[in-house]
Amino acid sequence: MDRVQNITDSLLSGTAKDTALNKRNRARRHAVALLLIAVVFGVACRVRQYLADTSFWADEASLVINIRTKNARQLLGPLQFDQAAPPLFLLAERGIVRTLGEGELAMRSLPFACGLIALGLFVFLSRRLLEPPWDALAVLLFGISEMLIWHSTEVKPYGADAAVATLLLAIGLGGRQTKISVARFLLVCLAAAIGVALSYPAIFIFLAISAATLLSFWRDGAPVQKLADASSPSSATAGEGWGGGSLRENEPPPYPPPASTPREGKRGRRLLIFLLGNLVVGGIFLLLIKTIVRAQQNSALDAYWQEAFLDLQHPLQWPIWLLHQLVSMSNYAVRGAGPVVLAAVIIGCVALIRTKRFCQLTMLAGPIVLTILAAAAHRYPFDGARLTTFLVPGTILLSVIGLAFFWQIAHRAIGAFAAVPAAFVIGIALYSAGLHLVVPQTRAHLRPIATYVRQHIQPSDGIYALQGREWNCYWPIDDARVHDEIPRADHIPFRSFWIVWSFPNPQAVKRIDPLLKWTEQFCNRLDTQIDRRGGAAFLFEKKDDALPNPLEPPSIATHHRVMHEHRAKEPAGD
Repeated sequence: MDRVQNITDSLLSGTAKDTALNKRNRARRHAVALLLIAVVFGVACRVRQYLADTSFWADEASLVINIRTKNARQLLGPLQFDQAAPPLFLLAERGIVRTLGEGELAMRSLPFACGLIALGLFVFLSRRLLEPPWDALAVLLFGISEMLIWHSTEVKPYGADAAVATLLLAIGLGGRQTKISVARFLLVCLAAAIGVALSYPAIFIFLAISAATLLSFWRDGAPVQKLADASSPSSATAGEGWGGGSLRENEPPPYPPPASTPREGKRGRRLLIFLLGNLVVGGIFLLLIKTIVRAQQNSALDAYWQEAFLDLQHPLQWPIWLLHQLVSMSNYAVRGAGPVVLAAVIIGCVALIRTKRFCQLTMLAGPIVLTILAAAAHRYPFDGARLTTFLVPGTILLSVIGLAFFWQIAHRAIGAFAAVPAAFVIGIALYSAGLHLVVPQTRAHLRPIATYVRQHIQPSDGIYALQGREWNCYWPIDDARVHDEIPRADHIPFRSFWIVWSFPNPQAVKRIDPLLKWTEQFCNRLDTQIDRRGGAAFLFEKKDDALPNPLEPPSIATHHRVMHEHRAKEPAGD
């Protein structure tokens, strides 16, 4: 009987092991499926936006005209229309113009490629730091981020900012080890030396990784586990699970101290390599600052970004400014969920501190701190928007770490309600992505309007293109009939003239109504052509002996008020 019982127990034990193995395999397949769905969704959003082939919009058009009209050497000097961009980005775009043409799809191919590369790198990065299903959540938020999708399909360097930042983090952040090897640091230096010529703010990511490297070289850390599945603790011990470490305050660090102190010679060699790497990257960046960045600087840009600098003269406003910018930064990562994302970022920082992952904390949160310090020194704006797009990868990773940590500590107390913050963020992001899959984003669409006007214009007609930069992308720049401002009614030299207008959405088309009503006081409207994607043209013919009251046209300027006023004060020809 004992033998029979032993055989039975053995069979039951084997069955239990098979069942557990099958469950693990099934969970692994589900995790891979979730990750693939997130990747496919992110790629689909970028491809849909890219193939929408919308017209160049105002700020994008200003840079496009520079790239089209300047040669490679001129692009390394001052740019027109208050533009600034890294040299490698400008030269790459100039090369595309010469080989593939001046069309939207051709010129947007570089940022589109950067967007896809950034998504692929982020998958690699998320799997290093997070266990399922949190890695899929991070990839999903990154893949369907509204602003990352937009920057992947516009001729501006912000998509490259996100790609270079993700690349540096993917190299610098180890998965199971806090220790940063010399080889990895040298690879970071190589990527940063090239990256700062493609993305100026890459220097902030490099400095954060450099600080973490110094910490690692000094402490010579040992292996730790990845951030574990918060819903499936890796240990049966109560309070353990997230990140493979304990949440108890009296627990030892998740990695043991080194068995022996490194020899001073070895540490000295590492520090020498560290200093040399920083000198090389810093020297290249300083050279860019002293040459190309200085050539592109102008007072209009400084005025435009004034609100993104810390006002040192009003210290009582610093907390309000900082909170506003941090919420904007978080909202830029996941539009509509800024406060929740910021709270998750803070919780993520706390989680990394409690689990003694200081290198990861430095690399992810360090760039945010450095950018704030640069804004306080009035060296780089912390706008919480497009100029801080490079912070989006770290912001999303920190927020997902925070959501996972919150779930781990809260689900025992409140059950499924602990998933509410994560569900809210996912819902907001999915709604935005789904909307733009159906209706791609657009900020202007003057290309079909230019085609219509070209087919119907008479040689004596004038054109008042209120967004002159956008219009110049589709119309000869040297056409004397084209003006970007409407003068007083009694100074209009044309008998018949077109008013061309672009708008970011169907609701904004009404902004031109005051100007149209003013024009109809002394003109007859002969033709109207409106493209609901963002463009309109109106043909007017003057009435005999008629003038409006007042003679000056109403202002409908939509560009940033500070930039507009500053440009108006600048001397002609500057």
